[in-house]
Amino acid sequence: MKNNKINYLHNISTFSLALPMFIFSILLIFGAPPMLDTLRRLGYEAYFAHMLGGFKFIGSIALIQKKYPRLKEHAYAGFCFDYIAAIVSHINAKDPFFIILAPIIAICILTISYLSWSHRVKLTEIFSR
Repeated sequence: MKNNKINYLHNISTFSLALPMFIFSILLIFGAPPMLDTLRRLGYEAYFAHMLGGFKFIGSIALIQKKYPRLKEHAYAGFCFDYIAAIVSHINAKDPFFIILAPIIAICILTISYLSWSHRVKLTEIFSR
């Protein structure tokens, strides 16, 4: 039963993280004006949107796949760097706290997803012996 709860927690947290990242990646790749305006306000150039969008696209797919655990772990690390950079950028731009709160919440969801995934991987390794 405990393993089912961990699987459920992992699936919900991962999906709630990967879906917005996938949508944001599409918006960044195609240069949606609100996304470009936000990046400019934070001090980034327009070309950064395409690069960031590409990385978010690859990372969101890597989070959902189950075949390559090392790739998934790198996606977790990449999103952690992304959220930390977002927090620092918003603080630097002197944004209000409710805007800074979004990447903080995302890091919390990312942590839940990662811990439930790594715990599930450890349980699978233990029971497969």
